[in-house]
Amino acid sequence: MPAVEQRLVSDRLCTLLRVASIETTARAASVEEAIAARLPPNASVYITALPGDLPEATLAAAKRLFNVGLKAVPHLAARHFRSQGELENLLARLRDDAGVDELLLVGGDVDRARGPFNSSLELLRTGLLEQAGIRHVGVAAYPEGHPRISSSVLDAALAAKIDCLHKAGLSTYVITQFCFSAQPILDWLSRFSMRFGRVPVHVGLTGPAGVSTLLKYGLSCGVGPSLRALRRNKGLTKLLYEVDPAPVMRVIAEDKAASGCVTQFHFFTFGGVWRTAEWIHEMAADIALPRSQEQE
Repeated sequence: MPAVEQRLVSDRLCTLLRVASIETTARAASVEEAIAARLPPNASVYITALPGDLPEATLAAAKRLFNVGLKAVPHLAARHFRSQGELENLLARLRDDAGVDELLLVGGDVDRARGPFNSSLELLRTGLLEQAGIRHVGVAAYPEGHPRISSSVLDAALAAKIDCLHKAGLSTYVITQFCFSAQPILDWLSRFSMRFGRVPVHVGLTGPAGVSTLLKYGLSCGVGPSLRALRRNKGLTKLLYEVDPAPVMRVIAEDKAASGCVTQFHFFTFGGVWRTAEWIHEMAADIALPRSQEQE
């Protein structure tokens, strides 16, 4: 690759890392890990919605992050809410107590809805998000499919959510499920951009973690071909091997078509919140260093 193109790729990587978001659970220890890491002021920290989490835990995590100058972005899991009132109360408290104006809308990983919402689209159609002052909403996408939902149903639901969000006047973006290789992401981005133009995409990646950990989460999340490639390439006899997301990041940054819609990276923190945040910081510094030396 010519030197000029290499510099452009490095600059793009630095930009995507500088605005990267990261995930934590609502557990106090995990939130404190995020706070202890070297995250830039107002960095987006997503709060996952695990099936056993109560709204109070999400609120407490969001308030703690907000109070130290970080941007809390809760996952809102539609099937977890026991009533519309419970949802309305949480949205109001997130807004008033933690400055939340952005969230990630998901269905919720439970087999049966606990209340009135069977899907994130049903929740979205209530109009409660915009009434509560939410301005930015992310929705999930699955480049390698979903273990329990067909691709056609996923595509139709994603289109319906994007359409509903646009009609509501809400800023919309998509976060992709993590993959262990770049090609499924690029293939999905090509199809997505043809249909939805320049709707922003945050590419999901795993932070650095051992193969055994990633295999476990990959299987539960339905990650397909790239997971099989990981198993072939590393082998089950090398379970202590650590997987580095940098090669996938570089391929995404090099792809000119992807640059039209990919606006940042989003890191799943299976190897630990602090560890992932430190890796992002060090990676950005390492990429930026050769360019700064070149300018001296």
